[in-house]
Amino acid sequence: MNVASRFCSIIFALGFWLPGPVGASAASVGGAVGPSAPEVIDGYVKASFEQLSTFKITPPPFDANAKPGSAGPSLGGQIPDAIRSLDGRKAIVTGFMLPIKMEGGLVTEFLLMRSQMMCCYGVVPQVNEWVLVRMAKGVHQLMDVPVSFGGQLHVKELYENGFLTAIYVLDGEKILPTKG
Repeated sequence: MNVASRFCSIIFALGFWLPGPVGASAASVGGAVGPSAPEVIDGYVKASFEQLSTFKITPPPFDANAKPGSAGPSLGGQIPDAIRSLDGRKAIVTGFMLPIKMEGGLVTEFLLMRSQMMCCYGVVPQVNEWVLVRMAKGVHQLMDVPVSFGGQLHVKELYENGFLTAIYVLDGEKILPTKG
């Protein structure tokens, strides 16, 4: 892993990012996940970053008294119901891999980022612009190209040492063909 990737991994592990609005509010996107039938690919519902990141989210402040493994404060109504409805579903997400854990030369845990320009190259991402992917069987590192992963998607707040570190976790099952 290069220095830039290590730096970003540390930043995300510690939960540093700039709070603030991202894109449009949930009210202005209305049917982002919407009433129409979602696209299904190979048995997985497509969960695009256009859907996952189109709402404003304000992470709670750091909690110095948080105990390891504690649930942390709830984000309440910040995550739209249409997004929460993806919790527990088999989903496919396409993005850019940022490895954070490797075993035996294979990536077992990584952030799937909305854009490769986020993090080390410019824009600091918001917590709804990445998915934490955990692969039981490691995969080869695929940097700087869009890649699609399928698995069970969890929409929940994940905290580490008092910091909100993710709201999307994908139990990765396989790599799927990436279109466009």
